[in-house]
Amino acid sequence: PVNAKPKPTQTVSPPEKPTPPAEEKPVKSAKEETAPEKPREEKVASLEKEKPPVAPKKPEKEAPKKAPKAPPPKITRVKKPEGFKLFHSDLPGTDKPSVSELFSKARKAYNKGDYARAAKRFKKVLDAAPETREGETSAFYWAKSLEQEGESNRKKVAKAYEEILKKYPDAPWAYEALTSLQSLYESFKAYNKAIKVCQRILRKYPNSSKAETASFNLGRLQLLARNYSRARAALHSYLNQYPKGNHAREVTYLLGDSFYYNGDIQKALKTYQAALKQWPQKTASDVKTLTNMASALANSGQYDQALDLLFNALNISAAEDEKPTLLLNIATLYEREKRIYEAMIVYSKVKAQYPGTHEAALSIEKLKTLSRKYPKAKSRGF
Repeated sequence: PVNAKPKPTQTVSPPEKPTPPAEEKPVKSAKEETAPEKPREEKVASLEKEKPPVAPKKPEKEAPKKAPKAPPPKITRVKKPEGFKLFHSDLPGTDKPSVSELFSKARKAYNKGDYARAAKRFKKVLDAAPETREGETSAFYWAKSLEQEGESNRKKVAKAYEEILKKYPDAPWAYEALTSLQSLYESFKAYNKAIKVCQRILRKYPNSSKAETASFNLGRLQLLARNYSRARAALHSYLNQYPKGNHAREVTYLLGDSFYYNGDIQKALKTYQAALKQWPQKTASDVKTLTNMASALANSGQYDQALDLLFNALNISAAEDEKPTLLLNIATLYEREKRIYEAMIVYSKVKAQYPGTHEAALSIEKLKTLSRKYPKAKSRGF
């Protein structure tokens, strides 16, 4: 019916979840109930012991790092002195060789005859290590290489020897360096400097075979320097100290030369004649002395004796360049004796056998003059 009251709606609640049954606690024994409770730290320690061991984690491999690119090497320019070549080891970025290596290379170049390269390398060793054994040896071979190279400036080579002798006066090679220096000075006619070197040798090596040779060279060089009185003093000193020395015979003839060049012909003749008696002429080294003796005899009017000496010199002479001069002197003596025919024969011989020489040109002029003065000789074919 219309006026009937509506029935109240019933709300349906969701069914309740069943509560899980309570866990049954384990029943403790009488000992456990009576035992005191362990402290917390011991409990934690016992639990950690019961945990299974955990395997260590393997470290993850890192990707290889790329090395940073090196910057390009800086190129430094090395100034190159004039006339000097850089070795490969002198360039930037290379290792320089040791002193012993460089010394070894220098010796190899010297032994091969490459004196220009050897001189540069020995000088490099000398500059790099002057106080070492290699430096001392390099000093001598540096100067020797310059000399062997045929250095046109001999004064430069002499200066090199002077430099090393000043730096190493007592080196094992000092005597050899001194004799080389003396020969160099003599070669460009610096006789006074060569004389000083001989005097240094005499002071440094007294009473030795080196001193004997130096004493002989001292007299000889004084003669070349035209110091005739000093030459005689040095030559007499040699004979007094070494009467049977290796150079005694030559020294005696040099004494005669000292009188001859000084214009004292009579004393020169006496000295030459005494030398001839003591040491008869047998070798070509006496040609110059024989020529001087012949000239001295000719100046005193003894032409026959002079001619004998010149023919003797001609027979023992081994050098071809000496013979035209000797023949020219013989022809001149024939002309002085008015033996024109013999003189013209010898002049003709010089002209025919030694054409193009100074002696041949003089002989041609002499033949023309004699042919005009002596027409009979001209008719004989001269």
